[in-house]
Amino acid sequence: PKNKKKVVVIGGSFAGLSAIHKLNHYSDELEVTLVDCRDWFEYIPGILRAFVDASYASKLIRKRSTTTTTESFVQGIAKQIERNNVIVSPTIRYNGNIHGSSRRTKAKENGSDGNEPETITLPYDYLVVATGSKHKHPTITPSIGSTTAENYKDRLRTFEDEEQRIRSAKSIIILGGGPVGVELAAEISCHFPSKAVTIIQRSDRLLPSFPNETGIYVEQWFRLRNVCVLLNTTLSSHNERQCITASGDVYTADVVYVCFGMKPNSDFMVANMNETTAATNDDTSNNSDNDITQKNSIVDPNGFILVKDTFEIKENCTEEKNIDGTVTSANSIFVVGDVASHSSNEMKQAYYAEAHGHVVAKNILAMARASSSTTNKNNFFLESYPEIFTHDKSNEMPLVYTVSLGRYDGSLGFNGFVLNGPIASLLKWIIEYTKVMQMEGKAVGEYIWWIGDTVTLWMSRNILPPPSPTYQTKN
Repeated sequence: PKNKKKVVVIGGSFAGLSAIHKLNHYSDELEVTLVDCRDWFEYIPGILRAFVDASYASKLIRKRSTTTTTESFVQGIAKQIERNNVIVSPTIRYNGNIHGSSRRTKAKENGSDGNEPETITLPYDYLVVATGSKHKHPTITPSIGSTTAENYKDRLRTFEDEEQRIRSAKSIIILGGGPVGVELAAEISCHFPSKAVTIIQRSDRLLPSFPNETGIYVEQWFRLRNVCVLLNTTLSSHNERQCITASGDVYTADVVYVCFGMKPNSDFMVANMNETTAATNDDTSNNSDNDITQKNSIVDPNGFILVKDTFEIKENCTEEKNIDGTVTSANSIFVVGDVASHSSNEMKQAYYAEAHGHVVAKNILAMARASSSTTNKNNFFLESYPEIFTHDKSNEMPLVYTVSLGRYDGSLGFNGFVLNGPIASLLKWIIEYTKVMQMEGKAVGEYIWWIGDTVTLWMSRNILPPPSPTYQTKN
């Protein structure tokens, strides 16, 4: 078609890339633009090894210029979302238009001379917000807009700094016994066995979101290596050198890593949706608290953006389902990955984020084709998650995870099955290697994981069903 539908994806990690890779198969119908403040992407589940071996980072991080995908790329930060446009503050200068983009230069306020940095206006028919989340420790997942994270070389340099920091330390405290805390503690203990490592965990066991077999194995692994594991310990305060528990005990170390407290990158969305909704409701209420109510209406108590089962944003979605399952008048804004709050309440994992991207890509294609049709412009079918994969509303998505314990040990889980030991570590390495190829857009990587995902879902539906949903809660 001459008039291709424009899709803008904000965020180029697992969920965003998953959507992009599928949408790019329909480049004759869709124009896809990726917006990300970084010129790189990385395989986050394996990145903790780079804290103790900085050279490992180059195996998991790739410059976007090395990918084989076909979407346009704008390196910058999404500052504002309008009804049909995204306003981006670029971190590098662009020449020419990108899929019909225009430019704005905003005069500085307070009477100062000069202009604010130029912005790029990206028009969209469909918007995918995949901005992810960040940890309290900036090296694990840098926050959006971090000046030390925009450049590929700077990102590699941060791991060199972390490795030197760990090498120089004699004692290290890890706050949090979830997957991040466990893997970081294991990497430090494996690479530097003489260092005093302490894990402080609030619950009564490590990795409470995973089956007991994994938690018990991991705890035994640490105790055999003289890692101090403090369970049922609540913190009252902490800083870079010490932490104080609720009972008044003080623990000090040369380095303290905070490995809990994931926060969604949703602030810019909340602000924008608040402005839009406040303007819409300006004539219905003079109460100043109305703005706050509208602002909070798109997020859950933790700041994650509320979405429907189709991953449309819940705010202002006027969807109507017909008897035959088709949909009339749906939203054009989708939210996926870690930043999304879905009714499944599943833990934040790359596996699920990629599944979100798959669903959104199918739904955007359905909406785009319907809008271009002369007969069914307003009726189309939208896929729901997780029913698109489970084929049964009573089913759960598979519980799939791998936990590294240093170079040669680990724990792998698939629903109720747990495999502990060196084989789990080998399988995680294979996953990392092939996942990086898939994220680069290489055909072999995409083919391997098309097979892998198909087999995983089939086994989960027919052979080894998921465990109790109590495991699959937010970490």
